[in-house]
Amino acid sequence: MPTIAFSRLCVVAALASSACTAAPSVTVEATNSLDQGRAQARICLPFSNLKTKGIESEPVVLLGQQRLAVSAFDCDGDQQTDSWLTHADFGPRETLTFTLASSGGARLSPQHATATYAELAQRVNAEADKEGVLKGGQYVSVNATTLPANHTVGDKLYKYEGLGWESARVAYRVYFDARNAIDIFGKQVSRLVLPEVGLDGGDYHTLADWGMDVLKVGPSLGLGSPASLGQDGRLVGINQFAGASAEVFNTPAASGIALNHRGWQSADGPRDTRTEIWIEPDSLLSRVSVHASAPIARWATGIVRHGVDELRGSAKQGEWNYLASYGKQSLADDALGMAIFYRETNSPAVDNEYNLLQDLGSGNHQHYYLAAAWRQPESQTKSAFQNWLAATQKILNHPIQVVVK
Repeated sequence: MPTIAFSRLCVVAALASSACTAAPSVTVEATNSLDQGRAQARICLPFSNLKTKGIESEPVVLLGQQRLAVSAFDCDGDQQTDSWLTHADFGPRETLTFTLASSGGARLSPQHATATYAELAQRVNAEADKEGVLKGGQYVSVNATTLPANHTVGDKLYKYEGLGWESARVAYRVYFDARNAIDIFGKQVSRLVLPEVGLDGGDYHTLADWGMDVLKVGPSLGLGSPASLGQDGRLVGINQFAGASAEVFNTPAASGIALNHRGWQSADGPRDTRTEIWIEPDSLLSRVSVHASAPIARWATGIVRHGVDELRGSAKQGEWNYLASYGKQSLADDALGMAIFYRETNSPAVDNEYNLLQDLGSGNHQHYYLAAAWRQPESQTKSAFQNWLAATQKILNHPIQVVVK
């Protein structure tokens, strides 16, 4: 998904006066059906619904006099953009009315601070020592890269060993190598911190003002990496493959990464896969979608096992359920809550030595959410984390309802 840049245009004035009357506009009502408030709730405005009203390009979205950030987005998790994405705060059972106008293809300048960030930083102008570790040079942010065949774990080619993505509340990284596991950067500040993490001379395993790496991953999936299960229950992560490439995306309404693996040796044989992971403003959640070139009999994901409390939701609450863990399991030796939200499959629980696992079902494609809470209100106590899990499960089972007038 490309980054969407902006520049001012007269249609903004058209919504406040009669200065510009050519651009079509529509009213959209968005409703929170729950008895709980929702901060920065996802609002999906389907392309197909807006095209019938004459809005065929990126719209200006106003809530009262406030112009909201908007981006093209894949709202249903199939890796195809289908909607314009924006966000707003809702009270319990509140309906908000938005005004949308066509931009006529022009690009708008943002009137808001960037709320998410994804990063891929690669070392340049460096030389390898006799152990193959790169020395000198500097890290440069890039939008895409291909994994070199001679890349080794610990050679310092990539800043913090892979790709990162963050909201104001949490940051994550994925190892861009044969480990392909997802790790957590716990945050103590709301600013975007990834540009300052992993630089030469720093140590993100030591507590800094922004936070630290809080998860011991070991030989596990970490938090929420995709995998396959064999008929014998053997777990096969995306660890053995013929080649890999990566991309990052930063848009006004969300940020994400993509990993492309060629020739993954899955439990069902060789597959090419694409994994996309997106994060939205002020959220602890990241959405993972994974697509394979041929069906997988049993997709799976999981949470590294640290011997703390395992929490599972009730399938009676709707389509989305959760697997979670909570307890003293952070590298700071304090409480960390981790969760996977997945579509209920009625599959039996499956675990192994290193992971709490969830069977996601079969097919070419799966999508699910991962989340972590460290030194956040949601993770102060086990009961607070359980309350957040239940509230988030409700939110996923009751998306914001949109009516285009």
